[in-house]
Amino acid sequence: MPNVDSLAEVSQFAKDVAAAALGELNRVHGRDEGDIETIIREYWKAVGGGFTSVEVAWSAVFISFCVKKAGATKTQFKFSARHSEFVHQAIHHPGAYRGVPLNQHAPRVGDIIQNNRTKVLHDFAFAKANDSYESHSAIVVEKGEDHLGKFVTTIGGNEGDTVKKVRVALNSDGTVQNGKGRFICVLDCQI
Repeated sequence: MPNVDSLAEVSQFAKDVAAAALGELNRVHGRDEGDIETIIREYWKAVGGGFTSVEVAWSAVFISFCVKKAGATKTQFKFSARHSEFVHQAIHHPGAYRGVPLNQHAPRVGDIIQNNRTKVLHDFAFAKANDSYESHSAIVVEKGEDHLGKFVTTIGGNEGDTVKKVRVALNSDGTVQNGKGRFICVLDCQI
């Protein structure tokens, strides 16, 4: 059993974002996107609609759905079908989240970690300068330490065509390990 950090260090909003992601993980139960089309349609409603098919990437609308369900407004978060758009907004106009370089913030429960989706590796400077590129992100739902070291657990949508948990290794200072350039930045929860 991992040593899990206390949730006392995070806001109620951050806890609610994580709870929304965990709730969706439990609701989906690992079912494939073809079996949860009705649920994915709900995620698309968080960004104002636009659902055409489960074949269209829905990971950003999953994040938008969870953030909206936790209580963020459109003035606090750019609900979008593209991760790059809400990350760019959080970098330039922080609201519910503030976009920061990986080495400047140890992620906590409720934060969002953005990573690269393609073989083309982007970094924080690229995310700051651009609002349209392929990427992915997931919500931090747990932080802890075990025999492998410090870690966070994230939940993202459209990971292997479902809602899924992923372990992200951390450095000794709590920042995201990024040896292969997989990750881009962290969205630090502000409310």
